[in-house]
Amino acid sequence: MVHNVEQILSRGERIELLVDKTDNMATQSHAFRRGARTVRRQQFWRNQRIMGLSVFIGLLFLYISIAQFWGAGLNHWRG
Repeated sequence: MVHNVEQILSRGERIELLVDKTDNMATQSHAFRRGARTVRRQQFWRNQRIMGLSVFIGLLFLYISIAQFWGAGLNHWRG
Protein backbone atom coordinates (compact mmCIF):
# COMPACT_ATOMS: atom_id res chain seq x y z
CA MET A 1 0.00 0.00 0.00
CA VAL A 2 2.86 2.38 0.78
CA HIS A 3 4.30 1.56 -2.62
CA ASN A 4 1.00 2.48 -4.30
CA VAL A 5 0.87 5.81 -2.46
CA GLU A 6 4.44 6.56 -3.56
CA GLN A 7 3.51 5.77 -7.16
CA ILE A 8 0.48 8.07 -6.99
CA LEU A 9 2.57 10.90 -5.52
CA SER A 10 5.26 10.35 -8.15
CA ARG A 11 2.63 10.40 -10.86
CA GLY A 12 1.15 13.61 -9.43
CA GLU A 13 4.58 15.24 -9.51
CA ARG A 14 5.06 14.22 -13.13
CA ILE A 15 1.64 15.59 -14.03
CA GLU A 16 2.50 18.90 -12.32
CA LEU A 17 5.78 18.97 -14.25
CA LEU A 18 3.89 18.41 -17.52
CA VAL A 19 1.40 21.14 -16.65
CA ASP A 20 4.26 23.54 -15.92
CA LYS A 21 5.94 22.64 -19.21
CA THR A 22 2.73 23.15 -21.19
CA ASP A 23 2.13 26.51 -19.51
CA ASN A 24 5.69 27.51 -20.40
CA MET A 25 5.20 26.38 -23.99
CA ALA A 26 1.94 28.33 -24.24
CA THR A 27 3.67 31.47 -22.99
CA GLN A 28 6.52 30.97 -25.45
CA SER A 29 4.11 30.39 -28.32
CA HIS A 30 2.28 33.64 -27.59
CA ALA A 31 5.59 35.51 -27.45
CA PHE A 32 6.65 33.90 -30.73
CA ARG A 33 3.35 34.85 -32.35
CA ARG A 34 3.73 38.49 -31.24
CA GLY A 35 7.31 38.59 -32.52
CA ALA A 36 6.34 37.00 -35.83
CA ARG A 37 3.53 39.53 -36.25
CA THR A 38 5.95 42.39 -35.59
CA VAL A 39 8.47 41.05 -38.11
CA ARG A 40 5.71 40.50 -40.68
CA ARG A 41 4.55 44.12 -40.33
CA GLN A 42 8.10 45.44 -40.57
CA GLN A 43 8.74 43.41 -43.72
CA PHE A 44 5.43 44.57 -45.22
CA TRP A 45 6.31 48.24 -44.78
CA ARG A 46 9.88 47.68 -45.95
CA ASN A 47 8.52 46.04 -49.11
CA GLN A 48 6.05 48.90 -49.58
CA ARG A 49 8.86 51.46 -49.36
CA ILE A 50 10.97 49.53 -51.85
CA MET A 51 8.02 49.16 -54.21
CA GLY A 52 7.17 52.87 -53.95
CA LEU A 53 10.77 53.86 -54.58
CA SER A 54 10.95 51.49 -57.55
CA VAL A 55 7.78 52.94 -59.06
CA PHE A 56 9.07 56.49 -58.54
CA ILE A 57 12.42 55.69 -60.16
CA GLY A 58 10.64 53.91 -63.03
CA LEU A 59 8.34 56.88 -63.64
CA LEU A 60 11.28 59.30 -63.43
CA PHE A 61 13.21 57.21 -65.94
CA LEU A 62 10.17 57.06 -68.21
CA TYR A 63 9.72 60.85 -68.01
CA ILE A 64 13.38 61.49 -68.78
CA SER A 65 13.28 59.05 -71.71
CA ILE A 66 10.15 60.61 -73.18
CA ALA A 67 11.47 64.13 -72.61
CA GLN A 68 14.70 63.29 -74.43
CA PHE A 69 13.01 61.77 -77.46
CA TRP A 70 10.12 64.23 -77.79
CA GLY A 71 11.97 67.36 -76.76
CA ALA A 72 9.80 68.10 -73.74
CA GLY A 73 12.68 68.64 -71.37
CA LEU A 74 12.53 70.49 -68.10
CA ASN A 75 13.56 73.81 -69.68
CA HIS A 76 10.63 73.51 -72.11
CA TRP A 77 8.24 74.32 -69.25
CA ARG A 78 10.04 77.52 -68.25
CA GLY A 79 8.07 79.42 -70.80
